[in-house]
Amino acid sequence: AESTGSVFFIDSTNNQFIRSQSSNDVAQSESMLLAEVGATVSVLLGFAPLTTLSAAGSSKLNEVLIPDPFNRPRAVFMLEVSGIDDPLVVDPKNAIFGRALKSSVDLGSSKAEIQLPDEEEVSVVSLDEPLGDYSEEDIFDFASWLGGSYVADAAKPFHGVMTIPLADADNVNLRMSEKAHNKFVSKLLALYCNIRKAMEKHGHLSKTLRRPAEIIMGSFDGIKVHNLQTFKTDMRMSLPCADKWHSYLPCLLGVVNVFCTAFCLCFRPRFLPIAKPFIFSLKQIKVLLEQQDRDGVDKLGTRLLLATLLKIYGSLQTAYGGQIVGVIVFNGVPQPESKTLMNVIYTSRSSPRWLADTKSSANTTLAAQVLVRRTLAWITGVVLLIATLLGVRSVLYINVQCQALHAS
Repeated sequence: AESTGSVFFIDSTNNQFIRSQSSNDVAQSESMLLAEVGATVSVLLGFAPLTTLSAAGSSKLNEVLIPDPFNRPRAVFMLEVSGIDDPLVVDPKNAIFGRALKSSVDLGSSKAEIQLPDEEEVSVVSLDEPLGDYSEEDIFDFASWLGGSYVADAAKPFHGVMTIPLADADNVNLRMSEKAHNKFVSKLLALYCNIRKAMEKHGHLSKTLRRPAEIIMGSFDGIKVHNLQTFKTDMRMSLPCADKWHSYLPCLLGVVNVFCTAFCLCFRPRFLPIAKPFIFSLKQIKVLLEQQDRDGVDKLGTRLLLATLLKIYGSLQTAYGGQIVGVIVFNGVPQPESKTLMNVIYTSRSSPRWLADTKSSANTTLAAQVLVRRTLAWITGVVLLIATLLGVRSVLYINVQCQALHAS
């Protein structure tokens, strides 16, 4: 089966660069290729897409972008999220994804080639930069930024508990002493820090006379099932509807199941056919509870990421004054860290050094031409001056001769 995911084109809060979902049902029904997603990003940055784009691909671009080539944001926030198929399944009322233009995307095709003309005309900020060393103060700032809190452990550093509130009065408690919790928080913190660096760079670029286009791109692979399942106890107990007996119910059902089976086999074999449906029902209840518990854990981790993305996009909109859009690709299959779906390519253009050499050669040729013309002008002037002097001398000599003849 072909690998498919979903892509969300998130419009600006102040301007419209993307077609609205209600007026474009075709883009939702037809799947896009990664190359078409990359071409869309190139156009949003104000550049031409790849020349190899097919007519069908151009048609899909027209279904996504508003028909105004002079109204482009020239700034794109592009993120690849692996481990999630569709965020609307987890959070149907999400503020940014609920109003975004959604389309399925074929992940089995080639990479999303984003064509850029020159490194001097576009600023590329990577969100995949490693976090490096960080302090508990950074964790506290990040938790406060999300509207949560971080309570440090006085005995051991980096053993505190970070609590993040979600919608519907749900909370997520992350214990930094646990490896999976620590890794998940580190992933979110790295994304947060790289976004802050991108906004700082935008502040410097906005003061230049010729502001380049800007693309903020990267990937997030922190949503993984084997990591999220270790959040079971903390996340489940954070839910307001979760009781303590819920964690012991699967074990209790297992004990009852074993007891009923042993009793029927040892003491009342004739009751075994009657008890089989009851035992089977107990097994089904146990499986359903475990599945529900696992789904709840995964959804809480995903909702925490979506809440972070919502906060990030709001900050970007404020920093860029509404002149930025978001393109987020969701891939349900976790990708290796070395494999990404997006790639930036630069078109072949004359290098600045070659242009400088050409300009210098042209200036040398022009100077030689000016020198030749000035030399010829001076020579001509000298010749004319000599000829004039000779002519004046001849006229004066003729007058003197005439006067001498008349006198004699």
